[in-house]
Amino acid sequence: MVGIEIDQLGEVRHLVLRRHGVRELRANPTITTDEYRLLEYLHAAGLAVPKPCFLDESKQIFDTPYLLLEFLPGQTDFDPADMSRRRG
Repeated sequence: MVGIEIDQLGEVRHLVLRRHGVRELRANPTITTDEYRLLEYLHAAGLAVPKPCFLDESKQIFDTPYLLLEFLPGQTDFDPADMSRRRG
């Protein structure tokens, strides 16, 4: 994943370029499209997931498909204090 900033007529958009690795693509050749469609569905349902912005399966820019996602600011908590909210 790579963070990207795009200036569109004075409005800066923060995006993430996501490309899957060889192992992932070998296991599921449509993983990029699958992820894009899943994120579309989840985002439309109002869940806190990045909005998918663009899917390119043409392989004209990179040798594998890629997607652009809205950047969601935040941080990962690897040691949460309240584990009672954990499911599973």
